[in-house]
Amino acid sequence: MAEAFLTVLLENLSSLLQNQIGILLGIDKEMQRICSMLSTIVVVIEDAEERQLSDRSIKNWLQKLIDVSSELEDILDDCCEMEAFRLELGYQQ
Repeated sequence: MAEAFLTVLLENLSSLLQNQIGILLGIDKEMQRICSMLSTIVVVIEDAEERQLSDRSIKNWLQKLIDVSSELEDILDDCCEMEAFRLELGYQQ
């Protein structure tokens, strides 16, 4: 369950980074590097998902990761909204 949530979340973050922040800030190469790292993270999470059944510390780690990922998604959404608003104001002037 945690793996599925995190996989979707990481895919959404990856898409967000590539499509919005990367374009707005002109840092496409850095976004590609980050997306590659996110793919690696998904593999580690998949392994942890299987191991959490026998290891409580891994289960705890996964829950913390879910919480932090959710907070990060909110922060990125806010950043994108602020940048879009800033760009909109720039075009109106």
